[in-house]
Amino acid sequence: MALCRELADKIPALKPVFDDHLDYYEELLPHVFFGDVTRFSEDCFKSGGDIEALQQLLDILDANLADGHVDVQNLIAASFIEHHPNMAEIRSMSGARLGTEIDLMVDWYRRHGTQATDQ
Repeated sequence: MALCRELADKIPALKPVFDDHLDYYEELLPHVFFGDVTRFSEDCFKSGGDIEALQQLLDILDANLADGHVDVQNLIAASFIEHHPNMAEIRSMSGARLGTEIDLMVDWYRRHGTQATDQ
């Protein structure tokens, strides 16, 4: 999937993660790779680490939600947003489309009597 390769090419810290994923699985499993992407973003956020890389990641995801194929949109929603433990915090850093998807996910959790992972 082009989005996974784009993340590895544009965010240097994700390149070895992407390469290790390909070495281990011998193919790209986008939803599995996005588990690593989510952990990377959580680490950036929690440690106050590479906030520039986190912002770049969120910007790429936002652009792909706006312009990407439905499979890409699903990947971002199901494997990043839904499983991110800091949804509210990344919401404040997100572009319009990513922010809207986060709001929809939080609203879904509220309507179904469950809580989002960060609440």
